[in-house]
Amino acid sequence: MSESLKKTATLLRKSAESVLKMQKFAKECEKVAEIAANFSWFIGAINISVLKKIFVLSDNEDAINQILVQNYTEEMEKFKDDLCKDFPDRATIINEACNAHLNQNYYSSIVLFLTQIDGISKIYKGQEFFQSGRWKQVELDDQIKTMLAYGFLRVYFSSENIELPIRLSERERKNHSGVIHINRHQIIHGETVDFNTKINSLKVFSLLVTLTKSLEWLKKQEKNESGKRGQAELK
Repeated sequence: MSESLKKTATLLRKSAESVLKMQKFAKECEKVAEIAANFSWFIGAINISVLKKIFVLSDNEDAINQILVQNYTEEMEKFKDDLCKDFPDRATIINEACNAHLNQNYYSSIVLFLTQIDGISKIYKGQEFFQSGRWKQVELDDQIKTMLAYGFLRVYFSSENIELPIRLSERERKNHSGVIHINRHQIIHGETVDFNTKINSLKVFSLLVTLTKSLEWLKKQEKNESGKRGQAELK
């Protein structure tokens, strides 16, 4: 075999290995997303080292809470600035919600975060995140399925997703066998009054951040795919 062919074979082998690793990591991310979501945490915007810790911890709720409370507390200012930059018309509300959290006014922060989740979801998907029923299936091609974000997208935003306790309706809650740590319907409709805790505020904030980061990523992928189709049609 010539040197050129050897180099080509090596590159192809490494490329195939890289794809397999990404596919494995995407599945691990999906598992981590499910673990966290069962405790009403959303993790589509945290770094890989934190993801790996949660993957190892599995169902250790106390340890996962400790890690994510620290992560979202330390990163709140950065995430807030990103949100205000991406949604300048919502900056006043986002700032007020984050300030309420920092001042330990958790009733206010939680309700304000929840309103922005539905509003921003409507912008991206034309559908409120907490709307009754499941979202339409998110179409993802094979290349996207190998990427890090896929695990989060399938869990949070596809018709095959797990039941997210925070999103369950009254009817769905009756049939839900797991623990419901925080639920939007119960809060907004005044069915519960004891949700005003730091951890609950951070959990809802984690959903707001994950929603915006994941849907922005998906929007870019859809734009790229649209551009590719347009170029193909011109040829």
